[in-house]
Amino acid sequence: MGMIVIFAIVGAAVGWLAAGQIGRGRVTSTLIGAAGGMAGGIGLWIMIGLLGLLVGALGAVAGALILLWLVDRWRG
Repeated sequence: MGMIVIFAIVGAAVGWLAAGQIGRGRVTSTLIGAAGGMAGGIGLWIMIGLLGLLVGALGAVAGALILLWLVDRWRG
């Protein structure tokens, strides 16, 4: 829950800072930025978690192949 709040705060800060550039009011930009920060942060958090699973699975496959190769060499 704490990470979601951090994502929202960062998004709100970006929205507040970008308000002049995009031609919207500060309050509207801050609220939209907070919602975007939450959505983007959660999405990236999930994506990194899934990538971590993928990397772990690839590591498991590589470890199994190396161990099988070592056992095969050891048996002669």
